[in-house]
Amino acid sequence: MAGLMSLTAASCGGSRGESNGPLDLSNPDVVAIVQIAKDFEQWNKTGDVEHIAEVYSPDVIYMHAGMANLEGKAAVAQSYKEFFSGYTAQVNVNVQEVRVFGDTAFDRATFTTAVTPKGGGETTVMKGQVMEILRKEAGKWKSFRVMANTEN
Repeated sequence: MAGLMSLTAASCGGSRGESNGPLDLSNPDVVAIVQIAKDFEQWNKTGDVEHIAEVYSPDVIYMHAGMANLEGKAAVAQSYKEFFSGYTAQVNVNVQEVRVFGDTAFDRATFTTAVTPKGGGETTVMKGQVMEILRKEAGKWKSFRVMANTEN
């Protein structure tokens, strides 16, 4: 559960070369990536697996300490589906850096996730970090490789 909920989609982008600085909001690709993170937060609130899955590349590999790798968008979507069958989540993403290199980019972010069992029970709060490699696919930024960890 903790590993899956640390997934973030704070994607990066850049069709105009490299971005400048950690979070260059003058670059429209960087702005688009930050918006993906905001959308991801909302989709987690509503348990919208379909939209969450759309931020991932078909051949994504998601790595989280203590978990088996999730390989492929279908595997990520299935994990979210299983998670949301028993829990609700509030995710807050703080994108700290986005770098763009043509049609490839990376982002670095911290996150806080509050997870509550649907059947009742205590909310668990997790904090962590995520780093993603993204690539532009059919004009949209998709998470291609994701590494995440939680602090607790």
